[in-house]
Amino acid sequence: GEDSLDPDLRALSTGEIFDNVGIEFDFVPQKEFVSFSYVFASEEYCEFVGSIFNDVFGFFVSGPGINGPFDRDAINVALIPDTDEFVAINNVNHERNQAFYVKNELLGDANRCGIPFQPAFENEIEYDGFTVRLKAILRVIPCATYHIRLVVGDVGDDQLDSAVFLESKSFDIGPEVAVDFVPENGSAAGDRLTEGCNRGFLVFSRTDLEKFDQDL
Repeated sequence: GEDSLDPDLRALSTGEIFDNVGIEFDFVPQKEFVSFSYVFASEEYCEFVGSIFNDVFGFFVSGPGINGPFDRDAINVALIPDTDEFVAINNVNHERNQAFYVKNELLGDANRCGIPFQPAFENEIEYDGFTVRLKAILRVIPCATYHIRLVVGDVGDDQLDSAVFLESKSFDIGPEVAVDFVPENGSAAGDRLTEGCNRGFLVFSRTDLEKFDQDL
């Protein structure tokens, strides 16, 4: 087992953790709320729901204004919508929080669980079950530096893996700002303004034309 390698997963888990994997990075938000979309999937569905094989994952964020229970005072923003409950096999499945669960079990697994055989994407994806697309949302201090760890691991054994899929380009830390150099009398060379030689302006333009109610 390698649970000693990840204190955050160990805090969420009820058993030994194997096959820890993840990514981490710093980011500087440009607005008050940061969000991204994801899907959690697992081969533990549906026959190991309610067992010790409750594979875990989390999106652990630390930084200014955050005082959570995890390493570096981080919080886990991978939550079941409108709750403080962490997303995991044992709380998002064919029995609990069904509105957030997509069935994809094979016939043998469905029979073992006593549920109808109704795979949603039998020929597209191997995982026996997964969540609908969920959104992680975090309130932050704009322009401060934060750290995020995206980590997943097996619990109880190193079999029947789980995975987290991140939606491309969904990590929203705020819109971009375009900066243009505008000479006062057209005397600048190209897009440059020379200090002490000619007057001009730096024009900052927001690209989010639909979100002017949010500070940037």
